[in-house]
Amino acid sequence: MSECRRILLVVDADRLTRWSIEQYFGYDFDVISTDSVEMGCDVLASRNVEVMVIADDLPECGADQLANEASRTEHGVRVLRTVTGVRSSPESGEVLDKPFDLKALARLLNIRVS
Repeated sequence: MSECRRILLVVDADRLTRWSIEQYFGYDFDVISTDSVEMGCDVLASRNVEVMVIADDLPECGADQLANEASRTEHGVRVLRTVTGVRSSPESGEVLDKPFDLKALARLLNIRVS
């Protein structure tokens, strides 16, 4: 992995979602994915993450914890939260309804799609 590439962090319990994002965005980003809130926080503390996609249904308010950690970084991490079903809007970050189309996520990230 090259340090000059943009980093996309994905924190989601769903393995298929993580894999799909890794495959679809691997040419545009160094994609780091995990199902662990703790690892997500470690990555935020140690890497220059540009964008973070967080599942809103992480256990123990993990999505809120990650969004708060992202807001504390020096370089400003863009936070995109995926939500399933009818939920109240998260306090921080942009929202993408799950299941989502990868092209819709690409458009949010200003990546050209064919």
